[in-house]
Amino acid sequence: ARASGRALASSTTPQSASPAQLKATIDTLGSLDYKTRTDGARLVRRTAASQAVPALLDTVSGHADGYVRFKALVLLTGFNDPRTRDAMRDALASPNDRLRTVAYSFFEHNADPAVLDGLLAALEKEQAEFVRPALIRALAANGSDRRVQQALVREAGRGEDFFRSAVIEALGDYKATYAFDALMGIARLDGPLLDD
Repeated sequence: ARASGRALASSTTPQSASPAQLKATIDTLGSLDYKTRTDGARLVRRTAASQAVPALLDTVSGHADGYVRFKALVLLTGFNDPRTRDAMRDALASPNDRLRTVAYSFFEHNADPAVLDGLLAALEKEQAEFVRPALIRALAANGSDRRVQQALVREAGRGEDFFRSAVIEALGDYKATYAFDALMGIARLDGPLLDD
């Protein structure tokens, strides 16, 4: 039992790595080999925050591989560093769908009134199938704002069923009583949204 306790303690103790080792490890986050990717992510997560966070921030802002940038942004959220919020704000404007999805998800759970106008503006142009639902959820998390309420009620009643379904789900998860009448109207219609 003592040996396993020592092994557990050593696996949770932050590790040190040279900048070159850390960069090489971060580069493996884009590997096609699953084991290589997961081992790289595990090593980065176990690296001391004082080393890992600056390396991840550099990767997110400038790595040539968009997938590596995405994985680095995801890993960055695990360090609870205040600079993460700035990286997420920058990611909201990224052409990379994955980065935007991570940023929207981050702001769903870490509300920031400073980005609310940008989220509302994104609602008019965000059409990526796997990105828009994350944006909808980020907005629904800010459901006390009157502008958000109006926008989500409007979105529940228009557009592709796939997107409307995401709106209905988010409204339900966030107990959006302001949308009750709109949802009751949808519930009276025949079609795939009835189940939602």
